[in-house]
Amino acid sequence: MHAYLVVGNNQNSVEGKILELTKKLNVKRFDFSVQKISDVRELNKFTNLSLTEKTAIIIKNFDGAGEEAQNAFLKNLEEPQENLSYILTAKNEDSVLPTIASRCQIIELGIRNYELSIEDRKKIAEFMDKTVGQKLQVTSKITKRDEAIDFVKDVLIV
Repeated sequence: MHAYLVVGNNQNSVEGKILELTKKLNVKRFDFSVQKISDVRELNKFTNLSLTEKTAIIIKNFDGAGEEAQNAFLKNLEEPQENLSYILTAKNEDSVLPTIASRCQIIELGIRNYELSIEDRKKIAEFMDKTVGQKLQVTSKITKRDEAIDFVKDVLIV
């Protein structure tokens, strides 16, 4: 496998899994940010070079990349270079295009690796103490799917 998608909310757990993978693959690490198509073009300039050493390109928060950027990145997974692996991270698999996810080995870190800060625990406790009407008022402000998923995961953990 030349592409991995590490899915998890806890950045420490995600980073630990990245370190574990880079050691297992025995690769040189190269961190890169992909949010826009222009970022993918910059990445392509690097990947067009012939790599003599095994290299892993780490793209954290890939779920933050727009659909156009993800589509532009897809070619990198379809035509892999011999000494190149990709390790992508995302908070949830659903925010990554299915065509990208299908070309990656998915590593889900799961809820048990999710650690809440004291501040987050306090916010959740305050939410749980609210009346039904107050809870509806809070949840009515959630407009994006990712926000809703994160909200539900946070509430279920407590």
